[in-house]
Amino acid sequence: MLDVTVSRKRLAWLVLAVLLIAAYPYAFKLGSEAWFVSRVDAVAGSDATNCGHIKRGTDPSQALTCLSELITIKRPFKVAFDVQGVDSQIALAVAKSANGPVTLLRYDSNPGGSCLYLCSPLFAEEPCYRLTVRAERVAPAVPLWNVHATCERR
Repeated sequence: MLDVTVSRKRLAWLVLAVLLIAAYPYAFKLGSEAWFVSRVDAVAGSDATNCGHIKRGTDPSQALTCLSELITIKRPFKVAFDVQGVDSQIALAVAKSANGPVTLLRYDSNPGGSCLYLCSPLFAEEPCYRLTVRAERVAPAVPLWNVHATCERR
């Protein structure tokens, strides 16, 4: 007969390895989101007015008004929007420091689609000469909103 006993130490290492493999996508996603937020803060600077972080589906009207006013008077600001994605989390942010240009920042947690382990998130930054941010209802009878941003370069 074969002795198939496993020591407690080996069993603990096996359980730990399985947990790490299972938790990797979630930990990577949380770290990526935190990095995106910190990058928006860094672009805006410490003296920026925070126009808010609008969750997916929420009415963004107040944040868009704040954004429009601060762009007009050329004051530093930041605003972020969670956007409806198909198979990933998507976010847009607009930020401006005291001396910098208006910058559009984009985040996609899974640009490859249904990838769990080998895909890295997409981060993009574009300085904008002219920025257009618009919001629209997902459906007329449903109070859910989606936000779209377009950045024109010179």
